[in-house]
Amino acid sequence: MNRELEYDLKEAERQRLQKQRAAEAEAKAKAEAKRKAEAQQENLKSEAEKETDETTAVESYPSQP
Repeated sequence: MNRELEYDLKEAERQRLQKQRAAEAEAKAKAEAKRKAEAQQENLKSEAEKETDETTAVESYPSQP
C-alpha cells in the first residue's frame, strides 16, 4: 500500500510538472507571436512613413516645363 501511495504521489508530481511545462510553453509561444505581430506592425508603419516621405519629396519638386 505504501508503494501505491508513493507511486501516486510521483505520478501526480509528474503530471503537475507536465502541465506547468505546457503552460510555460504556451506563454512563451504567445509572447513570441505578440512580439512578431508588433514587429510586423512596426515594419508596416515604417513602410507607410517611407512611402509618405517619398510621395512628399516627389510632389515638392517643381514640374519641368
